[in-house]
This record gives sequence, C-alpha cells and structure tokens, in this order.
Amino acid sequence: MSRVGVLLLCALSMASTMMWNPTDALAAMPCSWIKKNPDAWPFYKQKDPETYKERCEFDDKDSWESWARTACENVPESEPQKYRDCLAERYQFRNEIRTEERRQEADRLAKEKAERQTAIATQKATDVKRIANIKAKKWPADIEKAVIDKKIRLGMTDEQVRMAWGKPETVNRSVGSWGRHEQWVYGSTYLYFENDLLKSYQESR
Repeated sequence: MSRVGVLLLCALSMASTMMWNPTDALAAMPCSWIKKNPDAWPFYKQKDPETYKERCEFDDKDSWESWARTACENVPESEPQKYRDCLAERYQFRNEIRTEERRQEADRLAKEKAERQTAIATQKATDVKRIANIKAKKWPADIEKAVIDKKIRLGMTDEQVRMAWGKPETVNRSVGSWGRHEQWVYGSTYLYFENDLLKSYQESR
C-alpha cells in the first residue's frame, strides 16, 4: 500500500475512533504534508476550501493563534494539558512551514551570491584576456589606452575600433574609384571609415 493510502487509513481510523469527520482527521496532519499531497484530499478542499487556505497559507501570527484556539476549543476544560498539547501541535505546524521557508530563502540567496561571484570572476578573466590581446598589438600608447578604455578616436583603424567597441550592429559598405567607404552602426552612433580608417562619426539624440 502506498504511503498516501497508509496515512489516509490512519486518519480515517482516528476519525472513527474519536467520532471525527474526515475534515477533523485531516486537521491532525502536518501542513507540510498537506502541501506536498494536496490531491490526496480533494474532498477537504472542496468541502472546506477556506479552512484549507487558512490551514496552509498563514502569514499572520494572530491568524495562527486564532486558528489554533479554534481548532482546540473542543478539548474539555478539565484536561488543560491536552489543550496545551493541542496548541503546541498546531504551533509546530506553523514552525515547520516557517523553517522550510527560511531554508528555501537561504538556499536562494546562496545561489544568487554564487552566481554573482561566478559572473564577476568570468568578467575579470575576460577583461584580463582582452587587455592582453590589445597590448600584444604594440600600438602607440595613446591608441592602446583608448582601446583599453573602450574609447574611439579619429584616425583609428577598423581593427582598433572593433576591439574598443566590439562588433557593430550593422555595416553599410560602398566601393568606387575613390576606394572603400563604410558606415558602422552602434545604436544611435554612426562611424564612417575611408579605406579602413575612421574619418568621422555622428551621434543621434
């Protein structure tokens, strides 16, 4: 028999012994179990959906206390210890949920931190490799610094501009007896090359 079946029999047996209805039997189940096995109790959600919602979606302490007192109000006053045990059991449900929520939140934050650290390390490695590639070109110091700083200057070659700004979004090329002219598009900025040298640029605002 499946675990669900065993738990169902236990709950129904408890209901029969103590003259509870199925909803009363389910009230003894931990909310964490109900959340993991909602389909095992369709009659509960259909019969008493508001109680189901309150039972497993508490955020407010006063709501928990109100629910706990209501759930235990049928315990005879002559059995104070049983009443305290009833309350303790229901507060345990709340603590189980909050402990699990805190664990999940801690896991989420740890994962996000690890992802940020990985992204930073990857970016640093990429930057180190990029700078090494630029220095290997042995360009004049002013050009080398501009490319490293991702800046462009008139007179740069197309290779220097590409290493400074990356691949352009669009390249428009025209060739004639005068040579080769190219327009490189970076967003709203247009660069104009003549025979592979940057001659002018235009920024649209």
